[in-house]
Amino acid sequence: MQKIKDVLRLHLAGGVASRRQLAQVVGCSKTAVSDCLRRAQVAGLTDWPAVAGLDEGELEARLYPSQAN
Repeated sequence: MQKIKDVLRLHLAGGVASRRQLAQVVGCSKTAVSDCLRRAQVAGLTDWPAVAGLDEGELEARLYPSQAN
């Protein structure tokens, strides 16, 4: 998913709790949003300050380590 930071920003800082609403806003499936949020929880990225300093590539590497280049 190329919109990881958008999903996390809206969820953690924007207060959007609905996975369906997040999916509509960023333009991906509800399943992809749920997976992203679950992976962020496992990776310990549970607050916006922890995420804000990371770029999309770093986020992808932390959330999807087996798929990172």
